[in-house]
Amino acid sequence: MRLTLTHPKLHVGPRSRPEADIKILSAVGGPPVSVAGVLVDSGADYLMLPKHIGIAAGLPMGRGTRVTINGVSGSVVGRLLTGCVVEVEGVTMTIDILFHPSNRSAPLLGRNAIFGLKYLLLGSNAWYRP
Repeated sequence: MRLTLTHPKLHVGPRSRPEADIKILSAVGGPPVSVAGVLVDSGADYLMLPKHIGIAAGLPMGRGTRVTINGVSGSVVGRLLTGCVVEVEGVTMTIDILFHPSNRSAPLLGRNAIFGLKYLLLGSNAWYRP
């Protein structure tokens, strides 16, 4: 499968890496929470954000499933919230978000959002040519 993201911010950000701007739509009817420069990471399973972003969006942080996040420097326990409404570079989708307990973690746009973009922009099988 080949996925080409054509938005200029998705190719190279100011730090020479693929980045996207996202918005988390508020669960309580408030304004969306914007996150700029989210690293597009095909090695990450989920959209991963620091916990404070979920709190700012009014998401029910205590309701999510506890998930162990394994990284290069060790493991921590985060929260996986299902069915969150997110806008990625102007495309709105409902996906799961993994919230990291540290407010110092870098936001990552993982495969669930990348495949969501592919499905919404191309259709379920538009990339496949027999």
